[in-house]
Amino acid sequence: MTSSSVGFTNIKQITYTNRHTIKVDVNAELFQLSKARRTLLIDTMQNGVIGTLMDNGLANFSQTAIQKGCKTMIYLNGHVIGRSAAHNYRQINWNK
Repeated sequence: MTSSSVGFTNIKQITYTNRHTIKVDVNAELFQLSKARRTLLIDTMQNGVIGTLMDNGLANFSQTAIQKGCKTMIYLNGHVIGRSAAHNYRQINWNK
């Protein structure tokens, strides 16, 4: 699976804002992906962020925290278009 096949080119910026919270800025082409593909993209991105933080000693995630994922807010042009569900950060609730 190549990065373009899951839509990584739609992510403009990823910011780890604080403990287990990620802000993701995307471009409008993200909506060319189905909701299932968008959710897969965010889940894959969360795994990458968690792995990178742990590899660099910047965050300590328990196994439970890894499974739960990171609280994620997704922005398009400064507006929230998706966010993690409160009970499962890997489940994304999309506004569109």
